[in-house]
Amino acid sequence: MDKNKKEFFELFDSGNFYDAHEFLEQHWNQEQDPEEKKYLQALIQIAVARHLLEQKRYVGAQKVIDRAIKNLEGIYGKHKEIDIKSLVQFICNECSKNQ
Repeated sequence: MDKNKKEFFELFDSGNFYDAHEFLEQHWNQEQDPEEKKYLQALIQIAVARHLLEQKRYVGAQKVIDRAIKNLEGIYGKHKEIDIKSLVQFICNECSKNQ
């Protein structure tokens, strides 16, 4: 795992979802590989959705996670740093039960 993703996951795992999003966004803008760029964008969106959940902004979180799911189409399973499907499912479940 590269150092940028490692830093992102450390921020994310410690509950600093907004900071994780801000940190990775800087690197996403510079990424050249289209598939990696989509993956980074999805991670950013997952962090934003998690941040919105904390704020009880469930509709906004659902909209953002839906965009993340779209970005992950075709690349699920290629990136092994986290269990993305479980994380996405958690966010969707939280949104559904609180709308």
